[in-house]
Amino acid sequence: MHELPREKVKSLKDNIFFFLTIGVIAFLALLYFGIKFLNKKQEMKEEQNIPNITEKQEEEETPKEPIKKEEVSKILNLTLINNEDANISLTVYKEGDNFCPKREELRCTEAAFTFLVTNSNAKIMDINNDFILYLDEVLKVYDIGTKKKYTVNLENTYSEYKLVMNDKNIVGIVYYNGLQNYGFRNKYSVSGFYDLNSDKKKFENIYDFFTIIDNGSYLIGNKYNSFESNNSVNTSFLDIATSSALFNENRNDFNTVKYEVVDNFIAISEQNNYTLYSLNGKLITSGVEQGLWTVSKKYLYVVLNNELIKYDLDGDLISREDGSNIYNLIDSYKVVNVDNFLYVKGLDNDYNRKVIEMTDEYIYSRLKSDYTTRNDREAFYLILLSKNEGTVGYEVTFTLTGKKVKKSLLKDNEYYHEYFVK
Repeated sequence: MHELPREKVKSLKDNIFFFLTIGVIAFLALLYFGIKFLNKKQEMKEEQNIPNITEKQEEEETPKEPIKKEEVSKILNLTLINNEDANISLTVYKEGDNFCPKREELRCTEAAFTFLVTNSNAKIMDINNDFILYLDEVLKVYDIGTKKKYTVNLENTYSEYKLVMNDKNIVGIVYYNGLQNYGFRNKYSVSGFYDLNSDKKKFENIYDFFTIIDNGSYLIGNKYNSFESNNSVNTSFLDIATSSALFNENRNDFNTVKYEVVDNFIAISEQNNYTLYSLNGKLITSGVEQGLWTVSKKYLYVVLNNELIKYDLDGDLISREDGSNIYNLIDSYKVVNVDNFLYVKGLDNDYNRKVIEMTDEYIYSRLKSDYTTRNDREAFYLILLSKNEGTVGYEVTFTLTGKKVKKSLLKDNEYYHEYFVK
C-alpha cells in the first residue's frame, strides 16, 4: 500500500473538519429557527384563542344586571306619562324607614326625596314605600322604584283616596267624599272602590267606610247600624273579583277587630280571640285563642276545648283527637307536654323533637314563642316564664335539623307574667 503524503493527509483532515463545522452550524441554525417558528406559531394560536377565553371569563365573572322593576311589575289600567312638563319640586318626608303623606309638627320632619309635578297645588293623597298617589291637576301615581309616573282613570273630585295593595302591586283605590265626623266615628256621603283590574268602580255608596286588609283580593265594607247613638257596625267581607259579600257580621267595636287572610282561610281577631272562615264564607269556628290555630299543607288545625281539630279547605271537619297536652301550634308543628318534657312534633309529618324538661317553676308562654329567623338563623324560639317573683325565665332555641338545644336566661322583664298558658 502506498501511504498518502503527510501534507495531503493534513489537508484532507482540514477539509473534513471544515465541512463538519459548517454542517453543525447549519444544523444549529435550522434548529434555532425551527424552534422560533414553532414558538411563534404557538403564540399566534394562543392569541387567536385569547378573545374567546376572555369573553367566556367575562360572561362567567360579570354578574347579570338585576331585572328592572318596570320589566316585572305591571300596573293594570294606569296610563304611563311621557314627556311631562313638570318643573315644580314636591318633597316627600319620612319617619324612620317609612314615607309620610305630609310633614307634621312632631313627626315626619325628615325630608326623604323630591319629585317633579306640574302644579304648585299638587299634594300627596296616599303613600307607601313603593308608590305615591298624588293629585296634580288629575290623579296620578308615582312609582318610587322606577321614577315613572302614571295617570289614573278616576275623577279628581273626591276628598280622600287610599291605595289598596297586594304585596307590592296596586290593585285598586278606595275613594271618599262628604265626611261626617262624630267623635271617633267617620261616615261619608260618597264612598267606593276603584278596581284597577277591571277598570271599574265597585261598592259605591253602599258602605259608610272601608277597612283595607293586607290582601288585595278583599275589602271590609262597614255600615253603621245606628251612627248617631253607638259604635255598632255591620261588617261585610267583600270579594273584589266577584263584587260580592262573602259574609256579614255585627261588631260593637270595630276598632279592636283585625281581619287577615291566611292561605285559604279568613281570620278575624278581637282581643287575641279568633273567628275563622273558609274563603267561600263558611263559618268554621270561633273563640279560638291566639297560638292555638295554624294552617299547614292547606289544612286548618285548631285546638279548642282540649281537642285538636283538623279541617279541609272548605272548612269541613276531617278529624278530632285529644289536644289537652298541646301548648302551642306553630306553622306545621305542635308544642306539647309529654310526661313533663317539652316536645315539638309535626302536624303533617313524623318530626319529633324532645326539647327540655318542664318543671313546676316555669310556664310556657304561647304568645311569645315562635319559629322565626334571627340573625340569619331560622329556628324555634320558645319562651319559658318563671312563676317566681324576680326571675324572668328562659328562651329555649334550636333548629329543625340541628342537634343542639340552647337555653338562654332572659335578661329583662319584658316577658314577665305576660300571656301564660292556662
